[in-house]
Amino acid sequence: QIEKEGRTIHLGMDIFSNKQETIYAPYEGMIVKAGKEEGSKTYGHYMIIEHISQGLKWYSFFGHLSSELLNKGTIIKAGDKIAKLGDFHENGGWSIHLHYQLLTELPETETPIGYSSIENFELNTSLYPDSRIVLGSLY
Repeated sequence: QIEKEGRTIHLGMDIFSNKQETIYAPYEGMIVKAGKEEGSKTYGHYMIIEHISQGLKWYSFFGHLSSELLNKGTIIKAGDKIAKLGDFHENGGWSIHLHYQLLTELPETETPIGYSSIENFELNTSLYPDSRIVLGSLY
């Protein structure tokens, strides 16, 4: 369906920068995935952190990172330095920015979808809640 409509509704939050800023953990957790999505116009290097708060398990996805990633299984605390933004050559071919996305479950593929069709929006927002829950309103 997305192929017919194109990239219709963005499910994460993109935060652009002029330089390769450091990324900090929003909450404590454990890195459950860290890798690189190959190809052009992909997430490039990415990381997924599992969080548990008030008995609820959820995940933070960070895309377009530099190649210097922490290892899977690393325990982190809120405020820890976890990554840096990647440049064009390592972040999937984009200008320097962070793609941050909330997940209610780990994706079946290595990385989550970043966009939804209108038809699947209700389902996708249950899997990928609004990132402003964590980031606040940036605009």
